[in-house]
Amino acid sequence: MNLSDSILKEIELLRSTSGTLDKERILRRNMDKVVFKKILYYAYSPYIRYHIRKIPDSVQGNGFGELTHETWVLLNKLSLRKITGTAARETLFEYMESLTKSAAILLKMIIKKDLKAGVAAKTINKLVPGLIPSFECQLVNNWVDSKVKWPLLISPKLDGTRGEKRGGQIFTRGGHQITGVQHVLDYMNTVNPNLTTSGELWIPGMPFRRSNGIIKSNKPEKPNVRYALFDIPNLGAGPLEDRLRVLERSFYPLESNPLPPVCFIPHILVHSMDQVTRMYNYWRSRGYEGLVAKNPKGRVCMGKSSDWMRIVAGDSAEYTVIGVYESEEKPGFMGGIIIEGNIRVGSGFSDSERLEYLRHPEKIVGRKATIDFKEKTAAGSLRQPIYKAIRWDL
Repeated sequence: MNLSDSILKEIELLRSTSGTLDKERILRRNMDKVVFKKILYYAYSPYIRYHIRKIPDSVQGNGFGELTHETWVLLNKLSLRKITGTAARETLFEYMESLTKSAAILLKMIIKKDLKAGVAAKTINKLVPGLIPSFECQLVNNWVDSKVKWPLLISPKLDGTRGEKRGGQIFTRGGHQITGVQHVLDYMNTVNPNLTTSGELWIPGMPFRRSNGIIKSNKPEKPNVRYALFDIPNLGAGPLEDRLRVLERSFYPLESNPLPPVCFIPHILVHSMDQVTRMYNYWRSRGYEGLVAKNPKGRVCMGKSSDWMRIVAGDSAEYTVIGVYESEEKPGFMGGIIIEGNIRVGSGFSDSERLEYLRHPEKIVGRKATIDFKEKTAAGSLRQPIYKAIRWDL
């Protein structure tokens, strides 16, 4: 058995193993293999994308090559777009054909950024600290009355694409670089090139679905994109109210006319739910998605925190469950349900529900489920669907 055969066998074992501790044991015994760690790095790093969407089934590996230094060089060239388009595809496919079948399968999984091993980057870094670069930012929770501590700073919520400026680039919340926004970066450099900022990217007057597609595309220039700032994470040692003052001194506010490439989202201090409700209705009437409420004294907290909570517009309806599907990340658990319209809903389930319904799908298939969603698309799909409950009474 060659090295690629051995590694592929271990990854397949990871897929079929459900327990976290058992998965960690499999990972641990392979971490002395340099190639194994390289595969994890190139498959899991949030900063790397290969810009090739599909690999033909006919490309299967008919040679004797293994994954070597030459492989990592090629992956870096693809990621940095030193070779692109037809040249990139032909170079990759030809190289894959020179590999053994197992090596070609492993490389295909790397290109797809999906080993389907049910292992998170956090677990890998627990065994080898820092192996997978992490990209973290402060996230927002849904509004929970019991978590509210007055007063609050509230702001309108743009229906945009999260943008994190780190160094000289802007990234999505998942760590993927956003290209074609040099006009935004140039504007920020005239203000302060050292600022690390959090905000929303959007195209004024354009629906989210279209603007999000353009913003995340590989177009070389996106001159209509604007960047609205709501925090400065590298000043996170200070309270939010102080960080917002820096934004107010440095940038024009949202809704300025003319609107510059970069602006800041104004926040106002409120002391009651009545004020929150009135401002929510006002901002909704002006076309915003809702509002975000924040702790004025809060420090930067990576991940979700009740320091930041949102109230956003949405809808709810009952849909017939037509099937279930297994989780790729947690084999043995349900990944979600499939509702009429062949729409997948993967959020909102408890672990006990995921176990029970995968083992006994007949309990819910054919029944009505209440689904919350942000909006129904023109094609009939649901944006950000969340399972709420099975309607046992229907």
